[in-house]
Amino acid sequence: MDWRPTRSPEVEAELELDDVDQMLEAQNARRRASGRPERTEEDVRIQVAEDERWREELRRRARKADDG
Repeated sequence: MDWRPTRSPEVEAELELDDVDQMLEAQNARRRASGRPERTEEDVRIQVAEDERWREELRRRARKADDG
């Protein structure tokens, strides 16, 4: 079978960035409507990094508890 993707990796990356922009704008529209401050992509990246650190800490604690 000679399957080829319908879009180039560059187009896929561009579409992903557009999706992120659209999702962030939709979230900010809701935040504006409720009087909350808008978020930037950097705000989201920082939150994701903090969440990852928190999850890693929970995994570390669980491993430590399992090792007893």
